[in-house]
Amino acid sequence: MRVARTVDPARHEARRLVIIDAALTVFAQHGYDGATTAAICRQAGIGSGTFFHYFPTKRDVLLAILTLGVGDVRDRAERYAGRTDALGVLLDIVRSGAEDAADPRMPGFVRAVGGIMQQPDVAEKLDEDTRAQRDLMLPWVERAQRAGRSGPTSTPAASPRGSTC
Repeated sequence: MRVARTVDPARHEARRLVIIDAALTVFAQHGYDGATTAAICRQAGIGSGTFFHYFPTKRDVLLAILTLGVGDVRDRAERYAGRTDALGVLLDIVRSGAEDAADPRMPGFVRAVGGIMQQPDVAEKLDEDTRAQRDLMLPWVERAQRAGRSGPTSTPAASPRGSTC
């Protein structure tokens, strides 16, 4: 008789995130084609059986990274939902994007994804991210414009004599 093993959801998710983080590092260093599941396992400090328990393929872990990014954008949209300061929200969005871009792995990861972005499943996930980003920003840009706090007339280059009023 075989007894089913109990899975701790928090531990399961933590291990999954370790693998995702390791994969991000390996994709950034070696590109998508140069990355191997063995290298991801070494980076994560796990065996290959553990990797394949969480992700059937290297592509699946890349898609999980992109899915997490989309989820982060949607989570931010929910956090901003009760706010009324459109310009403050836009500044927070820009700040958050700058923090993400400051991750030293980001340029390599973007190159890795760029190399396979024509693959239908990757393209679909990138389109989903684009929609999530637009859905996050557009309402706040429109609110700021209605409040007279953003738009072409409020930038220093477009304002008379460099005024930002």
